[in-house]
Amino acid sequence: MFGFWEMLVYVGIVLVGLFYVWKKGVLDWGRDRWQARTCLMALTPAITDIEELKSHPALARLLEWNAGSAPSGEVRPRRTHAVD
Repeated sequence: MFGFWEMLVYVGIVLVGLFYVWKKGVLDWGRDRWQARTCLMALTPAITDIEELKSHPALARLLEWNAGSAPSGEVRPRRTHAVD
């Protein structure tokens, strides 16, 4: 009989949580309400010119920080290990 009451308490807690999120509006997945609650950020256009990309501050900091790993744009060969 203890299991029955424990199950009822569990179902009651789940129903209280369901009622809470339902009243809060989380379960309303309508497109119009989603757009009303979401603040959309305007995106900047993509940089397609390589010279403009090189002058971007974030990439300049990255290249300055990682300058010693691949000098002059060379790519180091991968190290492979053969297992017998």
